[in-house]
Amino acid sequence: MLLMLGLSLIGYVVMLILDWAARNLLLAIPGAVIIVAAAIGIAWRVHVARARRRMEEEQRQAANARDLSIMLAMTPTQFEHTIAALLSRLGYQDVNRVGGTGDKGADVLCLDASGRRVIVQCKRYAPGNPVSSPDMQRFLGAMQIHRCEVGIFVTTSTFTKAARNIGEMHQVALVDGRVLVDLGNQAG
Repeated sequence: MLLMLGLSLIGYVVMLILDWAARNLLLAIPGAVIIVAAAIGIAWRVHVARARRRMEEEQRQAANARDLSIMLAMTPTQFEHTIAALLSRLGYQDVNRVGGTGDKGADVLCLDASGRRVIVQCKRYAPGNPVSSPDMQRFLGAMQIHRCEVGIFVTTSTFTKAARNIGEMHQVALVDGRVLVDLGNQAG
């Protein structure tokens, strides 16, 4: 009932404004221009503020990649967001975190400097729990499913010898915890 009353009141006010504008056309046009300009200005300020917040959040997340203990304390989703932010800072384009249920083996998808499709698998594994050969084999399948030319496998841990051999055979970039921290420092 209250909603109907509110909508009726708004409709009545709009009708009064339109009636006044029709009778005072010379005054209404500059007024409309001012209102539109103000709306555009407000929309632009909101856009800039959101872009600034996104940039600050990306910088904060990328900074987390400098400290392995911080990354080990993250949830898998937080770790994926951190890796996505790091990739953005390193110059990758169209970086999207897609991990989660139904991700078909991709945690992050992006484009490299040459415009090639890149798939990233993120494994936040504890020290002493290396990425295994089956993990790498599943990732190679995900590269096929997502039709990516470049694969990057990121872990906070290390890779078994078998996983490393398979990854290198298929030219997958292998980023272990030590390399990850180096990349985090490089991204600044």
